[in-house]
Amino acid sequence: MLSKIEQLIEKIELKLIQTRRELHRIPELAFKEKKTAAFIKNRLDELGIPCVSGIAKTGIVATIEGTVSGNGKVLAIRADMDALPIHEETGVDYASTHDGFMHACGHDAHVAILLATAEVLTQLKDEFFGTVKLIFQPAEEAAGGAKPMIDEGIFENPTVDACIALHVWPDLSAGTVQVKDGAVFASPDIFNLTIKGRGGHGAMPELCVNPLSVGAEILQKLHDIPNEIEERCVVTVCALNGGDFNTIIPDTVELKGTARAFSHEVRKQVAETIEQNIAEICEKYHADFKLDYKYLYPPTINDAEMSRVVFDVTTQVAGDCADFGGEPSMGGEDFAYYAEKVPSCIFRLGCSAEYPFHNPKFDIDERCLSVGVKVFVSAALKYLAI
Repeated sequence: MLSKIEQLIEKIELKLIQTRRELHRIPELAFKEKKTAAFIKNRLDELGIPCVSGIAKTGIVATIEGTVSGNGKVLAIRADMDALPIHEETGVDYASTHDGFMHACGHDAHVAILLATAEVLTQLKDEFFGTVKLIFQPAEEAAGGAKPMIDEGIFENPTVDACIALHVWPDLSAGTVQVKDGAVFASPDIFNLTIKGRGGHGAMPELCVNPLSVGAEILQKLHDIPNEIEERCVVTVCALNGGDFNTIIPDTVELKGTARAFSHEVRKQVAETIEQNIAEICEKYHADFKLDYKYLYPPTINDAEMSRVVFDVTTQVAGDCADFGGEPSMGGEDFAYYAEKVPSCIFRLGCSAEYPFHNPKFDIDERCLSVGVKVFVSAALKYLAI
């Protein structure tokens, strides 16, 4: 079967690359992926694959049913399709035509791979029973499109039994596939802190409560939190804003940051420790504070059994380039919401990028695209046959 899959992919490989480049030219932000969604819908219509569009504003779900008789399972495969507010500096001839926006995280590759997967699976319908749902999801980067799509019923009619996805990975060579079970991405929570002191003349600090001094101590204390917690986590203050004149101590300053963990327990512990430390320092200096702490996506936890299904086919598809394990990423992924609903696995697809994610010069080695399709198709056939 693998040779047949490879033959089908080989026939559309140039089309696959072209698809990725066409998508790369039209990057759009969260919930505004109208051109992208229209492109996807048009391609699915050409393939004769039924789909429903307009889910969570711009999301699309397509359905492919196997023709082999039997009460089959339902596997969902997800690709995110939003871009970033970055001005592209790659210099490639397929660079963004939307000034100020760019696919700097590989979502154009994700969509292209899933569209090619749809084309191959359509030609293999007589090889499996069960159903494959193809999820083209908006807004992974910021607002989180997974949850509203789930809330609008994409896991029902028919009920989804499992879900898989991939993310291109710049640190891995093109075509390498890395699969791991357990935690793969962290919870990307954020916090905004306002410290209120008492402003005054910079020559007489003894008469003031300098919120900048309070903020500086809080910053250092928060950065020390990961050293105090046994489980791996991150707390980073990314902005400290206050004051605008050399001789005036401001009344307030603002700190903005992120806190990340790989379990709900540590996530809660970190949040509580952040607030406790802020309260203690502000009390010491007689300052007031307001903390706005936002829990965003949960940690992304791969199911052990689904990870094994994906890895088993990866060893056939990628051979020596298949790897089981690797360190979890402190990055966040709203695929976590799918993983909370059904047994799921998101894996890393090496793309040999010279520059990291979210860099204006980020680009991928397109040789990875066909490997992603092979893993998706092979994993779907294996899962539905179990």
